[in-house]
Amino acid sequence: MNAPTGSLTLIFQTPDRDLYAYKPDRHIARGLGFLAGCVLLLALDVLIGARVPHWYGWLLGILPLFGGAVLGTWGIIDLRARALFHVEVDRRARTVSLASPSGKGHDLAKVGFGDVLSVELAEQPGPPKAWNVTLLLKNGRKIGLGLSAQAARAEELAGTFSKVTGAEITRRS
Repeated sequence: MNAPTGSLTLIFQTPDRDLYAYKPDRHIARGLGFLAGCVLLLALDVLIGARVPHWYGWLLGILPLFGGAVLGTWGIIDLRARALFHVEVDRRARTVSLASPSGKGHDLAKVGFGDVLSVELAEQPGPPKAWNVTLLLKNGRKIGLGLSAQAARAEELAGTFSKVTGAEITRRS
């Protein structure tokens, strides 16, 4: 089983439309640790350059510089939570759209409220515990709304989509 990666959160709302974004959970402590390691490696690089003024000192300084760049990149990735996909609920058109946030505006899937058979809330086995919320469609397809580490958050999400689409919630463990 995959570990919970994030949650679907409401980012924009009008009277007829709701826009949700699935964002990975931020790992603040790990990201700050990576950035601290980056600063330490860059300080080590400066120290090597100051203590060993020969050409091999500068070549030796490339290693902590490269390591600092890698740790800095990992730290920024952990601190920045970018949306993996968007879900738009259009109450006027009575549709649910799944789209990639690439800016091209193409829907990956667009279904009407009447095509939604049920909203499934499934508990995933194994440690860590996770809850998956899925829209089950009448044609057998599924639209996953995310894998959450918190049961209350998954229950709230399932309730929201059940209320909007008019479909019942089915639970599976």
